[in-house]
Amino acid sequence: MNKIITISIAAYNVEKFLDETLSSLSCPELMDSIEVIIVNDGSKDSTVDIAKKYVNKYPDSFILVDKKNGGYGSTINASLDIARGKYYRLLDGDDWFDRNEFMKYVEALKNIDTDIVITDFVKRIQTGNHEKTEITSYNYPQGKVEETSKIYSMAMHSTTVKTEIINKGRIRITEHCFYTDYEFIMKAFLLSSSFTYLPVKLYQYRIWGEGQSVSITGSMKHYRERDLISRFAIEASSKNPTAKRITFETGILSANASDLLTSGDFKRYMAFRKATKESGIKLSKNLSNLGKLVYLFPHILYRPASIIKRKQNKLSPLWNNVKD
Repeated sequence: MNKIITISIAAYNVEKFLDETLSSLSCPELMDSIEVIIVNDGSKDSTVDIAKKYVNKYPDSFILVDKKNGGYGSTINASLDIARGKYYRLLDGDDWFDRNEFMKYVEALKNIDTDIVITDFVKRIQTGNHEKTEITSYNYPQGKVEETSKIYSMAMHSTTVKTEIINKGRIRITEHCFYTDYEFIMKAFLLSSSFTYLPVKLYQYRIWGEGQSVSITGSMKHYRERDLISRFAIEASSKNPTAKRITFETGILSANASDLLTSGDFKRYMAFRKATKESGIKLSKNLSNLGKLVYLFPHILYRPASIIKRKQNKLSPLWNNVKD
């Protein structure tokens, strides 16, 4: 039976959340229309056992791929290899879809044929026992077929792509690398020509507000990987003016500049700075005041600014990479 939508779920040690994630998709009236591919990326907890419960209950709709750890990009590639739905989208194993909005979304997809479908999403910011919500909505005409040149912003949480586009373009994602969700949506965008906007608040994006130091430490572990994806974004921007606008709006380049400043990797920072300038990207407009000054006068300000940022984030000084 033909499926309308394939939902790829990256699952790595998400036993605390996966049941909620899969439950949000298990609408009996939609089983003929959906395909849910749960890609276990080498979890060491009970992630697989939770996934099997849904696979056993809905064997024609839920699929488990159990593989060695390969990072987020590898989970996308694994699901793309077997995806059967007309459309394809991503869902992280610790997030979920609003059940009512999901039903509206699937029904609407049956009458849509554009390359990309954009939906709203909700940030669920968790701080202790409190939750704050922020809704990301788009100001596109509702339900109309539009050219992708009119897209001003995209995010993994809002993007659905026609599987045919992915297969024709042979899209595959960098493995053993963080931040590959941006790589996926940009590769899909560059191969697409039309989109439709559905005003459904579908994706519920869980964000942990446990303190900046945790996220900064994580960023530093993977700053080279963000830089790799940023270089891809710069290359895409040089080929397509709309890609340049989307890249700027997502903030991936400004985040990379900040990470490279905090990292103390002066050589990599300068290479990134050169690439943005050569591509005509006016990155300084999207930087903090300190970031703008360093971008303008790196040989003078990089080292002291990096010292300040590492001290602010309680990171040890790593000056072996800082060279004028």
